[in-house]
Amino acid sequence: MGQAFLLLYGTGFRHHIGLNNVKVTINGADAEVLFAGAQGEFVGLDQCNVRLSPSLAGSGEISIALTVDSKTSNTVKARIK
Repeated sequence: MGQAFLLLYGTGFRHHIGLNNVKVTINGADAEVLFAGAQGEFVGLDQCNVRLSPSLAGSGEISIALTVDSKTSNTVKARIK
């Protein structure tokens, strides 16, 4: 089975003070953040790329939160098949 990635979009987090200050939690567990910055095509849109753990396969509904420089987003839900 190949790797799976989650792309999160928002605004205002491209100015983080370092990638080590960008954290994504999925069901309360830390996920690997690969990139957080300007999206590149759309002005003002930021993107965060997250590698998903293979253990999430088939887990159904998950909760996702993004924390940048100690400021946490609203939690969002997604469904994993």
